[in-house]
Amino acid sequence: MATNATIVLLGSRGLIGSYLLQNLSENYNVLADAFYSLEDIISDSFFLRHDVSSVVNCIGSYKCPSLYFKSNYLLPLHVTFFLDNFSSAHSRPVSLIHLSSVGITSPYSTFSLNYTPQSPFSREELFLNYYELSKLAFDTFLDNYKHSSFFSTYSLLLSNVVTSRSIGPSFTLCALLSPFRLDSSRLLPVTFLPDISNGIELVLTHKSPPSSHKSIPIYSRQSIKSFFPFLCFSYLKIPFPSVFISFLFPFRNYPILSRIYRFFVFLYRL
Repeated sequence: MATNATIVLLGSRGLIGSYLLQNLSENYNVLADAFYSLEDIISDSFFLRHDVSSVVNCIGSYKCPSLYFKSNYLLPLHVTFFLDNFSSAHSRPVSLIHLSSVGITSPYSTFSLNYTPQSPFSREELFLNYYELSKLAFDTFLDNYKHSSFFSTYSLLLSNVVTSRSIGPSFTLCALLSPFRLDSSRLLPVTFLPDISNGIELVLTHKSPPSSHKSIPIYSRQSIKSFFPFLCFSYLKIPFPSVFISFLFPFRNYPILSRIYRFFVFLYRL
């Protein structure tokens, strides 16, 4: 279903962004930051000249902590202020679709992927790494930002992004080295690349009138057997003791043990 709508795609050089550039271009006029500078894109003249109606923000750093603040918080903040001011000044509806993470739900302490906006009056502890914290900071801003009547915002909450039936070498190694048996009935929360483009298409074709910020989970539960072909050998191991997570929980903030703790929670608990 091709349309004449024009989308600005930020972060189009990354894994997700490059996929979306190819996929969304089939139905939309996509202007990507792979071909324009950010300074040129984030301007009234650019948006008016190309009649831009939506911005999809894929910019974000996951592997480089020194970029977390600017990539995951400051730049999206700047884009949000620009879009709000632009839509208000020109009375033109514009939407921001921001790619975020289910990590903002603090799943490794709550053992849940359900997102609840943060209350400033709650002293509930959050177990987040620096990446998740930078993502949560911007999503919390969107939850509380009072934008103009022409501007709408959406966050797509992604789980572990997989490009095929491989969940990544780290999880595979952890599963192999784990002394515990993998439960063949387990369903792991993962996000495939087509899930992301489908979620964006859903927002673009069913955009509601501007109101409060909307957070949309973009993941599906997939059988653990799909990702670990060696699962049959797992039956030689001992059953996973439910108290093991409780045993590791006090050590969740230690650098090395924190990573091990997260692996076990994802594979056996989430």
